[in-house]
Amino acid sequence: MSKKKIAVHPLTLIPNHNVGLEISSWDERKKSYEVIVAADESLSTETQNQLAMLSKPNCFIPADSLGLYREILAKNLNYLANDNSLSDLIKLSIICEYTRLRLSDALDSLSFEQWITAAYSNAKDFDQYVENATKGKTESLGRKVLFALWKEGTYVNHSFNVGFYCYLLSKCMPKKLVEGLDPVECMVSGILHDVGKLTNDIGEEDTPTMIPPVGPLVINPIKKYDAHPSIGFKLLLRYPIITKLPLLACYQHHERHNGKGYPVGLYSEEIPIGSSICAAANRWDGLTTERRGSKAISRVGALQTIQSEKSLYWNAEVVQCLAKLMS
Repeated sequence: MSKKKIAVHPLTLIPNHNVGLEISSWDERKKSYEVIVAADESLSTETQNQLAMLSKPNCFIPADSLGLYREILAKNLNYLANDNSLSDLIKLSIICEYTRLRLSDALDSLSFEQWITAAYSNAKDFDQYVENATKGKTESLGRKVLFALWKEGTYVNHSFNVGFYCYLLSKCMPKKLVEGLDPVECMVSGILHDVGKLTNDIGEEDTPTMIPPVGPLVINPIKKYDAHPSIGFKLLLRYPIITKLPLLACYQHHERHNGKGYPVGLYSEEIPIGSSICAAANRWDGLTTERRGSKAISRVGALQTIQSEKSLYWNAEVVQCLAKLMS
């Protein structure tokens, strides 16, 4: 009987190193996992590239090796700044996965305080890791960043992805439009934007209980979600660590530039740039990841969709920056 497997991101493993992990891929024809790298072998660059280019993840390790994998991630993180042989994309993938797993741990605690605190601490660490690893040139990766992120639309993946896109956009937008905007706080905004989906409506005296998210997010009619920005806003106000930019982005990421969004119905000039960035990042990740009820669409298709919507829904400068990055 085969051991339980878990998916890992192939670009987080440094090629030609003996990492001690048995790596398998799923053979659809045989309906079984096939070992492609034994535990005493090293992953080749060619095999890594083949796995990374697949539309769906097909790089698996035994579930009981997760602890070892996380140790490898931590060690690889220490190599990044000093190893010039690694591509920027591999460096970024390692940083992203290390951060995503730490956020996943915080979410598993079912504590809003830990989740919110982790958003700030991990965004700060992420910024430092990225600056050191890419010498401040993250935006030069452009559309390659799509290969560093998971495409399965679970709550933690979506939160991290939107946080990453908010971070990237805030660094790449024209300086005059984002003057005074902190990329770290923009990332926090993306991580926390959907926090209202983790609890029911809360009263003034209630102690909020986190509802653990299970599986991929579901595509629902807008009315099913029209309360979560307000719930998230009320929830975040309870925690002294919260700052203005993430608070407003949580409340306003479903506002639209034609005034037909919610919860207030703000028009374009009334929506802060940080909230506009979060709104566009949220839409972009929703288009490019798998959800229950909706398949991911291609990068080109997502760009066409979001550009066709910009006159109604999105800040034109944010969409222009996103298109430049992803084209």
